[in-house]
Amino acid sequence: KVGCWEYDVSTEDVYWSEETKKIHEVPLSYEPNVNEAINFYKQGYSRNKISMLFHKILNDGEPYDERLIIVTKNGKEKWVRAAGKAIVENGETVRLFGTFQDIDDQVLAEAKIKENEQLLTALIDNLPLNVFIKDLDSRKILVNKAECEYLGKRPKELLGKSDFELYDEEVAKISREEDLEVIRTLKPILGKETISIKKNGETTNFLTSKIPLFDLNKRVSGLIGISMDISPIKKKEDQLRNLINITSVQNKKLINFAHIVSHNLRSHSANFSMLLKFLNS
Repeated sequence: KVGCWEYDVSTEDVYWSEETKKIHEVPLSYEPNVNEAINFYKQGYSRNKISMLFHKILNDGEPYDERLIIVTKNGKEKWVRAAGKAIVENGETVRLFGTFQDIDDQVLAEAKIKENEQLLTALIDNLPLNVFIKDLDSRKILVNKAECEYLGKRPKELLGKSDFELYDEEVAKISREEDLEVIRTLKPILGKETISIKKNGETTNFLTSKIPLFDLNKRVSGLIGISMDISPIKKKEDQLRNLINITSVQNKKLINFAHIVSHNLRSHSANFSMLLKFLNS
């Protein structure tokens, strides 16, 4: 959907190709002039912009290439890409020509993609989980807000970094081996308990999943990682384990005490029984 146009400076004649007329939704017999051509642009920014660009190319020979909105003969708003260039002879502009392309579907698709990207970014950033994407070399190519906050860095400081630059070397080796296994076997690792040790020695327990990432050609291009901080849960588990151990020790002491008490009671009972038998005798 690309048309062309020409403008003769001396005669002020405007020529539109057949495709340009189709884009404007005018009859093929339609013969435009400069004012009519400009008035097809949507009132406001687009019309003001094209008027300024046309003035500059006409007087200074400055070319242009802009995305603007037109309103067709049938009243339909449409995104177009308008480009123009001047033909200069003996220092004077004698003719203008350019292209005119219907990019409405493209712009709408780009807007939809951008909207989906914003929605996905908002979703990922607000998840109470650390989310990251790595390439085949285990370098981060995407990180969410939680991952940045955990590492105390901004996204641009993490992108392109490997685990060896962010974590303890032994932990980084284990993580790299896991990455290679996922990439090689194409099988995800789900809900694996891992320990992360940062460069400053801070330790965190995570429940980590790693899933292979495929490109449009169905080839593996990296992996998606999702980690949940379970340090508070592990702390509670340790506290519960200690409580169980203490309770177990105390229970054993109570059992021993009960054995002692019962033994003493049996001794006294036997003595009383013997005394009663002796008295009876």
